[in-house]
Amino acid sequence: MAAELDHPLSAKGAEQAEALRRRIEAGCKSGDAAATELCSPGVLYVSPLCRAIQTGLIALGPSQAASGGEFVLMAAAREKQNLGGFDSMSNRKGTEILHGAVEGMKRLYGTQPVKLRECVDTFKRLNFDVHEAEEDWWCEGTSDSSEMLHHRLQEFMAQILYTPHETAVVVGHSHFFRSVFKSCLSEEFGAVNKTLAKDIVTKKLCNCGVVKMQLDPRRGVEGKPIISLELVLGTTLDSEGGMRDQLNACCAAPGHADDRDAENTLVLQ
Repeated sequence: MAAELDHPLSAKGAEQAEALRRRIEAGCKSGDAAATELCSPGVLYVSPLCRAIQTGLIALGPSQAASGGEFVLMAAAREKQNLGGFDSMSNRKGTEILHGAVEGMKRLYGTQPVKLRECVDTFKRLNFDVHEAEEDWWCEGTSDSSEMLHHRLQEFMAQILYTPHETAVVVGHSHFFRSVFKSCLSEEFGAVNKTLAKDIVTKKLCNCGVVKMQLDPRRGVEGKPIISLELVLGTTLDSEGGMRDQLNACCAAPGHADDRDAENTLVLQ
């Protein structure tokens, strides 16, 4: 069972994260606002799942290390666990999570010494905070109950809504982010942007997709505080396929490379 837990990025996933990094760098040079914010957020929150950490390291790690910002493991941002979704569980805590992510990067870039050296150097320069992941942070049951998911959504929103930083970035997972949008997107935004408001809660973010959001702390956690959102840096929304595609997205069977694609990013203001 251990082999089924918390799978790392595939080679394809690493390529997607590298492509996002290039888009961000190009956007910064051209003055793109979203890209600029991604390059130097006050804090980078990352799901403790291996594939999310590796996505963050590849796509955002170098710029975050250069700016001196924090790389914070955010327990509430882990993927929504569905029946059979062992890839949303783990057997690592605290610094073990980081060591596991680095070991995975060594295997991933084993034949690419330049990329591996860059990744390891980035890792050494980052300011990590693993406090939230030092205890059991994954769902112990076969899936998240509605009550458990609601509680986690509240915890997630409270953390990002009241962060002391002007801009924050979260690297996480498409199914959980879709739950965030369903729970927290304001009705006012939906009334004006009907198509996007519908699509963002019914479709799936493309791999390595980026969504820029604006939050209103005055609304509170329960007051649907997401007052605007925008797909940026070439992000698209993909329609879910049939039941097989849904299962592939939720269940990480070893050897299914598509299950290990790069994860998604939120830019928060």
